[in-house]
Amino acid sequence: MNFDLTPRDQALWRAVEPLVEGKNPIALDGAPAARGALRPLLEALPATGYLDLALTDTEDGTINLTAAMERVARHCPDLFLMLEMSTRVFGRLLQRWGNTQVKAAMLDPVRKGRAVGAVALCEGAQNTGATDLKTAGVAEGDRVRVSGQKSHVLNAAGADCFAVFGRLEAETAVFLIPRNTPGVTVGPASGTLAGPGAWLGPITLSDCMINTHQVLVPDTDTPLMEIVRMWENQVVCAAALGDMGGAFDLARAFANEHHNGGKPVIAHQAVAFKLAEMYTLRQTAQLLAYHAGWLSGGTGRDALTLMYCAKVFCTEAAERIASEALQVVGVHGCTPDGPLARALGRSKFGCLYGTSSEIARNTIGDAMMKYVD
Repeated sequence: MNFDLTPRDQALWRAVEPLVEGKNPIALDGAPAARGALRPLLEALPATGYLDLALTDTEDGTINLTAAMERVARHCPDLFLMLEMSTRVFGRLLQRWGNTQVKAAMLDPVRKGRAVGAVALCEGAQNTGATDLKTAGVAEGDRVRVSGQKSHVLNAAGADCFAVFGRLEAETAVFLIPRNTPGVTVGPASGTLAGPGAWLGPITLSDCMINTHQVLVPDTDTPLMEIVRMWENQVVCAAALGDMGGAFDLARAFANEHHNGGKPVIAHQAVAFKLAEMYTLRQTAQLLAYHAGWLSGGTGRDALTLMYCAKVFCTEAAERIASEALQVVGVHGCTPDGPLARALGRSKFGCLYGTSSEIARNTIGDAMMKYVD
């Protein structure tokens, strides 16, 4: 399925493929090790142009970004979230609203593969809203003093800079705080079902002093957190697509190569039906994710709502496909570090991370009510 991918898009993938194929680590004992595994990839990707997608002055939120991320997620799923939450979420935030100083000091290193960023949204409950934010900044002349606590920050233990959501007086603001800023404390990171590259940890800010140019107060009609959630969900959708492709291909290959009752497993109707359903889910999820990605350059209600739809469908489809693939493969796929068991864990994490499926459904329902006058 190539959609409207241009020769340039195809050339980009041909350049990226050898960098990620077969490079997925299967054992990393901590967040520092995950960052160490990511570093060679970060150093190699800038030459291909991959890290520039959606981070240039002509922002590209169309299907080629989702397609490119899907391919990287397929080959390098354990490092994918670490890479993309830095590049396509932290990076897009700075590209869209950062000033010249911020772009030079923080965005350029991300685009050149020299730094990792993290976006800190959550406070306690994962699905934090703008009105729930307790992290706050207080202006003191040309400086701002920031205090607060953030939980469930992906990349926290390996980030060079944090984009911290909070309040500045009555407005939602983003405080850009380098890791080495006095008053920043990064708590211990915890591993997740998403694999050895995705570590969540808390950060605490105690009277962190930053310059006013490190504070972003975007003027947008759409709530800022909703836009960032949309970018975050686009990354999670791409991760789900990558896992769907990997799980389906493994199940299909097994069903063709192994025999039961004197014929290939795939010749049994029960298995063939499973594969048919998996293929249908995968194709439908890809169509929805690409369409949502095509709209993600905007901030209208259609774009935001469709990305929630894609996030729910893609992550739940990925979980089902991984589960059915395990059923086809049987005990051959039941090792904890096997590719199907890992895909099942990652897909469940996708259902929970960022906007959970339940909260996303509530948000979609609220949007549907607003469509009716």
